[in-house]
Amino acid sequence: MKNRERLKQMRETKSLWHKIKLAEDVLPGTPFDGRIHHLLSAFDYLESGQQDKEQDRFKVRAMAMETMGAFGSDLMRAFKNGNSKLFREWADAVDAWHSHKPTKDNLREALLWMGARVRAGQLPALEMKSILRELPQSGVQVTDTTERLVRRYCRELGVPIKGISGRPKKGTRLGKIGKLKS
Repeated sequence: MKNRERLKQMRETKSLWHKIKLAEDVLPGTPFDGRIHHLLSAFDYLESGQQDKEQDRFKVRAMAMETMGAFGSDLMRAFKNGNSKLFREWADAVDAWHSHKPTKDNLREALLWMGARVRAGQLPALEMKSILRELPQSGVQVTDTTERLVRRYCRELGVPIKGISGRPKKGTRLGKIGKLKS
């Protein structure tokens, strides 16, 4: 998915899970991403042979059956209403899923995870210093422009940052030194 489209979807979606998946670029951005992702996850889990209990296998099958049931109801409505456009949309979704090459956005993903931990009470309110300190652990290289990007992305994603944004008042950045004497 193109970066601009992905950002638009990140702004529009309310689900944290969906925002993180879009930042990871796992989903190609089709209307059926949730259903396809559930089906593929269930299939991978069943094929891996890692199920410990029969109950886990039952839950995964139930999830897959629910998704397939939703697909079946869409299919039934398409036949009933003569909506052949749905079949083209599904075919385009399959093509998009198979041709999708993820390009991960580590900075947005890290900020979303930090915001989720703040909401869950695992972290205190985010400060710029703590964000910049944690970013290298997420694979983000901190440069001179990172602070500006973090402020912009946090505003886009709805992640609150403690403190005032904008340029600091004159003389505060240098501390007690202030202006240099000439």
